[in-house]
Amino acid sequence: MGLLKHVFSEQEIANLMNYRDKQSDGRLKLRFIALLMLNEGFEFAQTSLLIGKSEKTIENWLIQYKNKGIDSLNSFQYQPKKAFLSNEQIASLTK
Repeated sequence: MGLLKHVFSEQEIANLMNYRDKQSDGRLKLRFIALLMLNEGFEFAQTSLLIGKSEKTIENWLIQYKNKGIDSLNSFQYQPKKAFLSNEQIASLTK
């Protein structure tokens, strides 16, 4: 798998450690820890077992890091679904 061959530069490692250390949300901190573990030679299965996330999730974090950069891992990208009610129906409901 090509993802396992990703090599982080010294600057990338320093950035991952910095983001990890400054992150107060444990869920986001796990993302940086997982990437640092991969850098140390842990496989996806080992990392998954140790941090309690699926291999696919860790793979997605690595892909996200490679495609969108480190800042994309530092926040949740949740987008709420569009409401089925119109604005008028919502207003009526809140009254």
